[in-house]
Amino acid sequence: QSPTINLFAPELSSVTISPLPLEQGSTASIIVNSESPVSLTGFLDTYPLKFFSETPGKYFSLQGIHALSEPGLKDFSITAEFEDGQSVTYSQVLYLMPGNFDQDPPLVVDPKTVDPEVTKPENELVNTLISQITPTRFWQGAFTSPAVYQEYNSLYGTRRMYNDDPTITFHTGVDFAGGLHLPIVAPAAGRRPAARPPARRS
Repeated sequence: QSPTINLFAPELSSVTISPLPLEQGSTASIIVNSESPVSLTGFLDTYPLKFFSETPGKYFSLQGIHALSEPGLKDFSITAEFEDGQSVTYSQVLYLMPGNFDQDPPLVVDPKTVDPEVTKPENELVNTLISQITPTRFWQGAFTSPAVYQEYNSLYGTRRMYNDDPTITFHTGVDFAGGLHLPIVAPAAGRRPAARPPARRS
C-alpha cells in the first residue's frame, strides 16, 4: 500500500503517492483529499503537475517518469490554495529506482532513421501532440488491448544501441504481435480531430 502523507493542514486530509519508490518509465499517481475546494499546483522532479477532479474533495494527477531519468532522489512539491486565500506548500524528496528493462542486441539501421536532423523535428511534433492537456476526459472505463492476443514483439523501455553508437536509447512504444489478418481496435473511445482546411495552390 502506498504511504499517505499528512500535510498538517486542517482542510487537507491526505496526499497519496503511488508507486513508491518511483521507478524509471512508470507513471506516478498523486491523489489529494481535501475537506474544502482547493486549487492545486506542484511538480515532480522537473515536471509540473496538473490536477483534475471528478469527485468533490478528491483531486488526482498522473505524471510519467522518463525511462532514462537518472535514478536517485527527486524533488516533489505541491501547493494548495483555498478559497479564503489560505495556502500551504509541502515538499519532500522521493527516491527513483532503476526500471527493469530488457536489452536488445546492437541494431544496424539506415543512418537516416537515426539522424538527429530527421528525428528531432519528428520528436518535437510528437511531444507537441501528446503534451496537450484538456480538463474534459473523453473516455470511460479501463483501456483495452488493441490486439486480440496478448503477445509482444518488443516492450516499452527496452534499451537499444544503433550502428555501433555507444549512446543508449530505448524503445518508446509497445509492439503487439496481434496475428495476421486479425483486427486492431482502439483501446478506448476518442474524439475525431477537427478537419484541416484543404491546401491552397499558388
